[in-house]
Amino acid sequence: MKLRAVLGLFVLLVSSYSSAFYCSNVTVSDVLMYSDGSVKIRHDGRNDFTQICNLKNDWGDVTITMCAMWTSSLQSAMKNNLKATIYYPGDGTCPTLATYGSSPVPGYIGIQNY
Repeated sequence: MKLRAVLGLFVLLVSSYSSAFYCSNVTVSDVLMYSDGSVKIRHDGRNDFTQICNLKNDWGDVTITMCAMWTSSLQSAMKNNLKATIYYPGDGTCPTLATYGSSPVPGYIGIQNY
C-alpha cells in the first residue's frame, strides 16, 4: 500500500513539472526586431505579436547567439513558406499565448519542410 502511495505521489510530481504546450505547424507572417533588441513574431497560431528572444541580452535561457539563429530561421521560413513549431515549457495554449514582452520564453523553435 505504501508503494502505491509513493508511486502516485511520484506521478503527480512528474506531471506537474512536465507541463508544456506548442504552437505547432504555424505560418509566420511577421518578424519584428526592435531597437531594444527584442524580437517579436506574429503567426497564425496566435495572430498577435509574441516575443521569442532578444538580440542584445540573454532572455531567459535564450542566448543572443541562439536568438540570432532563431530570427534568421524564422525569416527564412517566412520567405520560403515553411511551417514553424514553437515549444513553451509551462502551462498555456497557443491561441491564449501572452503577447509582446509578457510572452513566455520558448524552449525551442523548429522549422518544418512541409
